[in-house]
Amino acid sequence: MRMILLLLWMPLVLGGCSMVKTVYNSSPDLAYWWIDRFVDVSAEQRPVLIDDLQAYQQWHRTTQLPRYTQWLQQLQSMALQDVSEEQACKVFREIWESLPTLAENADGGTARLVSSLSVEQLEHLRNKLERQHRDWRRDWVEPEAADLLKKRIQRTRDRAEDFYGRLDAPQQRLLRQQAERSPYDAAVGEAMRLRRQEDIMTTLRGLQQQRPAPEELRRQVRALLQRSVISPVPAHQAYVDRLIDFNCRAMAQMHNITSTEQRQAALKRLQKYERDVRLLMAR
Repeated sequence: MRMILLLLWMPLVLGGCSMVKTVYNSSPDLAYWWIDRFVDVSAEQRPVLIDDLQAYQQWHRTTQLPRYTQWLQQLQSMALQDVSEEQACKVFREIWESLPTLAENADGGTARLVSSLSVEQLEHLRNKLERQHRDWRRDWVEPEAADLLKKRIQRTRDRAEDFYGRLDAPQQRLLRQQAERSPYDAAVGEAMRLRRQEDIMTTLRGLQQQRPAPEELRRQVRALLQRSVISPVPAHQAYVDRLIDFNCRAMAQMHNITSTEQRQAALKRLQKYERDVRLLMAR
């Protein structure tokens, strides 16, 4: 479900006009494909799931995209000038804190799918989650620390250069220093992933055994979705908060050493995002 939420958040995280519109307009199909990989959707479940995904996208189009235009306008007003870390973190946190709303409004369709899952589908889901975690661990836990640092730096640089254009040597040095100081901890990240996976399987198996009334089913599904974005483990949520705070401050620091040309490039990208979102709203 986190993937479905992110698919509907794409206008703020993808570059390129055609890519934003293509991904967003295709998000029900992409979400269906993702769900099918994890639970092997049956012929009977398929039409109901497709209807629910399309309805969810329409809700998102009419209620959430207007919020995106407001954030994009805020960012445009900041693009050509230095920004304080507090300014950057205020916008960043507003965007991050919108995720629980996305989860809350996915409860109805998710509950309908959960109520129809078979024992075999839950076993398929368990196997898929375990394989996915092994792949993630191979990429982000098992390599040497120096290799992981290099990988994180390259990923962050790619994102920054997609927005600002090519980074110069001082900017690349700052990016490396930020990566070295980051509170990012792969071990904590792994513990959080494993908790979520265990929570999913325990909750879904319990619902399959209990067969609760529709309202209770929906309540439990809503709580599960909320726990997927706000950890019930205080230490885990504190880690997420530290990481968010560090990252938004790092973004402000990087922005403040960009050139006039780089800021103009960032402004043009934000203006393109806004045009894309408005086109999506008008559809």
